[in-house]
This record gives sequence, C-alpha cells and structure tokens, in this order.
Amino acid sequence: KIHTVHPPIIAKHSFQQNLNISKSEKMFTKAIFLMLSGVIALTMIVYIRHISSYGIYQYDMSPWTRPYDSKQMSLENNTNNNNRSKSRNIQNIFTHDMTGSHEDDYMDTFNTSTEAPCETFAQFINPENVDRDHSASKIVEQGKTFNKLPALPYQNRFLNPPDYIWSRNFVKELQCLLTRIVSKKIVIVTATSGFEERVFNWLTAAVIKLSKPIENILIISLDDPFHREISKRGFYPLQVHVDDIIAPKLRNRPRKSIWAIRLVLWRIMHHIGFEKIINFDADAIPLQDPLRYFDKYPRSEIIAMAGRYPEIISQKVGFTLNMGTCQLRDSHFMRVFWDEVARQSDKSDRPADDQYIINYTLFIKDIEWNIVSSHRSFPWHNESAVMHRDVTGQTGDGLNTVALSAEKFCRATCVPNITNNLVVSHPQPSRIFFNYTSPNWNTSSTSKGLEWLKNKFAVQVDV
Repeated sequence: KIHTVHPPIIAKHSFQQNLNISKSEKMFTKAIFLMLSGVIALTMIVYIRHISSYGIYQYDMSPWTRPYDSKQMSLENNTNNNNRSKSRNIQNIFTHDMTGSHEDDYMDTFNTSTEAPCETFAQFINPENVDRDHSASKIVEQGKTFNKLPALPYQNRFLNPPDYIWSRNFVKELQCLLTRIVSKKIVIVTATSGFEERVFNWLTAAVIKLSKPIENILIISLDDPFHREISKRGFYPLQVHVDDIIAPKLRNRPRKSIWAIRLVLWRIMHHIGFEKIINFDADAIPLQDPLRYFDKYPRSEIIAMAGRYPEIISQKVGFTLNMGTCQLRDSHFMRVFWDEVARQSDKSDRPADDQYIINYTLFIKDIEWNIVSSHRSFPWHNESAVMHRDVTGQTGDGLNTVALSAEKFCRATCVPNITNNLVVSHPQPSRIFFNYTSPNWNTSSTSKGLEWLKNKFAVQVDV
C-alpha cells in the first residue's frame, strides 16, 4: 500500500497544471496579438489618409532600346533606379510674379531626392577666358522641386505621355546644367546629323570671331551620329532622343519633328528654372553680340527677328516672328502664353511647327504692334514695317514682344557683301554668307574644342 500510486489522479493533476500553463500562455499571446493588430490598424489608417491627401505615382516605364555611346550608357545606368519612383504632392499655393501679378493655383510637386547626386555628360561651351572646369559626367548635387507639370505643346497630338517625358534623363541633365549658371540664361543650338559643319561654323562666329564672345552655349543633339561627331571634336552636347518626346507614330523623323521638340524643350527649360532661353538656328550667324542687343528690352518676354512665315499672318501684319534667332524670358505672362500655346497646338490640324504656333497664338491673343511706318504693302525686301527699326508689341493680357529690325537681323533682307549694322545674318533660303570653314576641316586632328575650331574654322571669311 505504501508504494501504491494512483495514475489517474496524478495524470489528472498533471494535465490540469499543464492546462493552466497553456491558458496563461494563450492569454499572453492573445494580448500581444491584439496589441500588434492595433498598431497595424493605426498604421493603415495613417497610410490611407496620407495617400488620399497626396497620392503616389509609380514610374516603371522602360525606355525603348536605342544605341548609346559608352558614357551615355553609363549615365543612364547610374540614374535608372532614380527614375523608378517619385512622390507627387498636391498643395494649394499662392504665386507672385515679379511684375506684381498674382494667381491662385494648384501645384503638383515632383520631388527629386536631395541626397542623390545627378550626372550630366553635357558641357557648356564658353570662351577660353571664362571657361569653367566642367568635366564630362561631373556629379552635381541638386534637389529640384518641380512645380505643377505644365501642359506641353502638341501634348495630345504628337508627344509621349507627359509623365514619361518628365522622367527622361535629359530633364535631369538640364537640372544639373542649371546649377552651373548664375544668370540662369542659356544659349542653345539644336541640330541633327548632316548639320555638323554648320554648327561648327556657328560656334566659330559666336565664340572665336566676336569681340565679346557668347557664353553658356549648349548644343542639343537629336540623334546619335551628330552626337558622336560633335563629341569627337571636344564638344559635349545634351543628347535628347527623339523617342524621349515624340510618340512612336512620328519617331525616326528627327528633322521633321525638330520644330516640335525644341518647342517642348523651351517649355521644359523655363519650367525647371532657366529664366532666359536664347535660341539660334545653325545658319543664323552672329556678327555682333546679339545678347547685348536683347538687353535693350529687359521686360519683353519674346524677342525675335522678323520673318514672313506663316504667310497668312505676315500678309495681315506685315511680318512674323522668326524663331531662328529669339530670346524667351520666363514670367507670369510667359507661363500663361505657354498654356495657350499648348491649347492651340492640340486644336491645330497643321504639322508641328514652333514658328507657326507661336505666331498664331500671338495673333489670336490680339497682339497689337506699334508700327510707325505705313503697312499698306509689305514687300519681302527692304521696305517692310520692321526694316529700319524694332517694332514692339503687346497682347491683350500683357505679354511684351519685340520684332527686331530687319536691317540688323536680316532674313529675307540679307544681301551678300553688305555687313553694315548687321547683328545676325540668317539668309533665306537657307544659305551662309559668312563661312569660316577650312577645306580640310573634317580631317583627323589631335586638337579638340576651341583650339580645334581655331585651326579648322577660323579662316578668311568667304562672303
């Protein structure tokens, strides 16, 4: 009896003890689970409120396959991860223009990280005495906050989706380039293959021949052959691929789409912070400093040489604005004008053309020109309304414009062997009266950059 055990009783006691322990553990686990559930629920509420207030856009648009040189390929690979996602914030803001105009607007803010540096292969071309140390692919810290993405010209007719365009590398490179210019004033020449000699000739005139050389020149390349040829000579253009901007139905037509592309580029450059954009065609040769001449009109948004296209407008007014030599100044009035250009370009049934749509938009905005001379007839040569003087104008909503004297900025009025008072020579049809080209300019050379231009282009002028 002393050694008699009662297994059922011991087993029951042991089971009850285990059961009590198990219940305690379950209660503890349940408490932890409830706490975690509460934290997760609170986090989800905060997250839902966040995205409902701000919104998140994910960019996952792989570019079409295209050839690059090694430096450009490295640039895209290095920045590709930064293209994948950006945050889009919407906030009510109040804007104030320096002219005193006000407007209430909503702005979509595209934030790029201030911690991630950006790279650019492109370099500004400057005269030797003001040359900057801009090594290729130099890293520049920048953190730009994009304002509301504006409507782009021909956006709904010829362009890729706006979010895609704004996520391309050339936009980031323009941001980097902007940090290098205190004045925020940039001079650009846009070209494609086949125009290399003309671009080199223009650079010779602008940087080497002028007594006061033009500064902060950016060459914009729209195809790979042109980009390689310009880079080989020691100049590093900004490469903008046609398919970065133009929709597939117009791709592989860079020469026909150049007018739409540079119009879009001007709009983007103003939006990211460039205050003045001075554009030249490669055959618009500067003989005096045109930028100094433009400075006579500090409050004008559009300054351009006179032309006659589109004819339907020149027949009514006597002239049009030629975009082959022009300055575009950012302001509240210019931003309003850009918005109208976008609307009119999408309604137009004509081919994309920067000169047509800018002149047409000015016309429908009831621009009034201060024409002094009689405008009953407007022959193409020598007696136009702008032959001997600049003509100022203003739209009904306050945009200021200047049509430059055809005597100083010649187009149809250009005459060989006549250089008196000429500031820019841009003959029509496309010819070059001031040719600085050496016959062997395309031969190999160890020199590069401005030194190469002096050896190959800075020769006796063939007028």
